[in-house]
Amino acid sequence: MLLKSIKQSKEIPMREIEDREFQTEVREAELPTVVAFTGSWCQPCKAMKPELEHLAEQMQGDIQFVQMDVQSASRTASDLGVRSVPTLVLVNEGMVRDTLVGSQTKLAVRQWINDAV
Repeated sequence: MLLKSIKQSKEIPMREIEDREFQTEVREAELPTVVAFTGSWCQPCKAMKPELEHLAEQMQGDIQFVQMDVQSASRTASDLGVRSVPTLVLVNEGMVRDTLVGSQTKLAVRQWINDAV
């Protein structure tokens, strides 16, 4: 059967991380990383998620994308000055390079990444 030949465990293009993972998954990452700070109650965050996942697939190998919920990752959100959601933070070589606040189109996010890296 053809379906059996398809890889069963597809890598998640944008996975959710917690405060305890931020240092190793983002600050020490080999690739520039876009951190999407969201909230489960946030409608603009829900609307942006498919767009960010699509970008994560397109930019795989060049840019890493992760998601952090501001309620469960409040320490990291506070440390980075996140005051509203959605907020995107670009981290490269362990340092915050830029922040983008509010709902954005896929094109706007791609341009922001290209300008900041």
